[in-house]
Order: sequence, then structure tokens, then C-alpha cells
Amino acid sequence: MQANGVGSGAHGMKTDYWVERDWNRYVADSDWNGSVFFVHGLQDWNVKPDHILPWLDELPEQIRVKGWLHQDTEDGTGHVYPMRADWNQTMLRWLEHTGKGKATGVDWGFEVEGDDGVWRASDDWPPKDAEHVEGHINELVASYSDTGTVQVEGPVDLPGQAPYRYAGQPTVTVEAEVQGNPDPVFTAVLYEETPDGEREWVNEGVVRGIYREGLTDAQPVPQNEHLEIEIPLYPQDDVLEPGHRWIVVFGDDPRHAQPAPGQMHGIAYTDHGGHVDMPLAPMDTTVDEQPEQIGCFAC
Repeated sequence: MQANGVGSGAHGMKTDYWVERDWNRYVADSDWNGSVFFVHGLQDWNVKPDHILPWLDELPEQIRVKGWLHQDTEDGTGHVYPMRADWNQTMLRWLEHTGKGKATGVDWGFEVEGDDGVWRASDDWPPKDAEHVEGHINELVASYSDTGTVQVEGPVDLPGQAPYRYAGQPTVTVEAEVQGNPDPVFTAVLYEETPDGEREWVNEGVVRGIYREGLTDAQPVPQNEHLEIEIPLYPQDDVLEPGHRWIVVFGDDPRHAQPAPGQMHGIAYTDHGGHVDMPLAPMDTTVDEQPEQIGCFAC
């Protein structure tokens, strides 16, 4: 196991060893008739948010789920339980129901804390009534990072007016050309920009070029050719405030990945524009009684 971990960490490929141990391959065929209390931090950068999906999507219908997805970062990493006053009580109710068969009134479904601090409820997450909307990025302009890497950025043009809420995993698509880099890394970082130009990090995605078709098979990256690159962002639940806009920056340094030196060089992002697939979800599903926030139990 250690050898496979070191090897995969070095070359990035999902070997047969890890394919065999991928729960996503088996969970959909499970005949287990139980329940799950699923708790995950949307700002957990240890067990990253892309571990939430596609596992949740693959759960069979007979498995009942109570889910809490939260924004808490009490320990500085987001790798904590939610700081809700009803945490212990809710856990006990679920255990009593699951382990002892008691009717404890468990509320099935999801409560999810958006980046605006509001908890919203839905039967599933991502919500099945989320509408996948294509946002265009029409005004790409070039800029340069502190390291000299060429970046291209532009605003996301969505139909209608903010506020918008996306719940799930957005995908960004852009054209790029690679010159003299056999192992490039493509990045897209999503920011929220205020009317006075201040930006706050919202989300990001990273694709290693040789694994653009999947992690189990490395593919050469064509040089000096136009490539259409699809970059999935992390699953999140974010709200765009009225008067603000989302900006996508291609070629920006990601916060939660560490490309090797040189992997982001030799990439020219075209100014032909791009698009974003946004799973827009209802805003008006707030939990009737917002949870009381408390401090860390064990810190």
C-alpha cells in the first residue's frame, strides 16, 4: 500500500491498486438498506470537497441520508465538525434511530451552509432542482502573475440578475495552446468582485494536461495546437451578492494544489472566450430556524 501511495503521488496516475479500492465503483450496486449521517466541510482542504462527489450521486435510493455541509474553519483548515449547538443532540438522535430503532424524529435530507453563512435545506445535494445554466466569458483580457506566467481573465455573464446561488460542481471550459511543455497544468480560479474592484477567492479547478481524459490513462498533450480544456471546479455552495460579479482567471496560482515548477509555463490561453456550466439552485430554501453557532468543543 505504501509503495502504491508513493508511486501515485509521484506520477499522479490512478493505478489498478487504487481503482480496485474506489468506493464510487461499488456503492451504486449496494443492496445495503441503512442510513448515513454525512458531514463534510466545504472548506476542508485536507479531505477536499471533490470527495463529496460523485460519492453522493452514486448512493442507492434505499440508503437514507442526513447531510450537513458546512463552512466552519475553526482549526484553520476546515477539517472540523460543524460548530452547531445541536451537533451532539442530532448525532445522538441519528444513532438512537439507526442503532436501536427508536423513533427519534430524524429529519432526512440535507442542510447546507452557503458561503453567505445561511443554512438551506433540500432533499438532495446538489439539489435536483438546480438548473444548469451556461455562463459566457466574453471579455477575456491578458495579465501577468508575479512569476511572469501569462493569465487570461474575464467576467461570467449569466442570464438575469444577482443574487445567484450555485450548489454543486461548476465546470469551466477555455481554449489554450501549449508550447514546449509536455506536462502542463491548466488552472481556473473563480473570484467574486465587488463594484469597487475588490476580489475574494471563491473556487478553483486544476487539470493536469496528460490526465485530461481521466486519471487512469496518461495522454500526450499536443503542442502548438488549439485545445479545448474542461476544468471542473470544486463542489461548493456559493452566493453572488447583488451588484457583484464572478470573474474567472485562467493560469492563476491555485490555493489548494501545488503544480510542479514549470508545469504552468508555456500555456497560451486564447482570447476567444470561454464558458462556465453553473448549477444554479433556489435561494428561498433557508432553514426555518437557523442553527445557533458555538465555539469548538475540543479546541
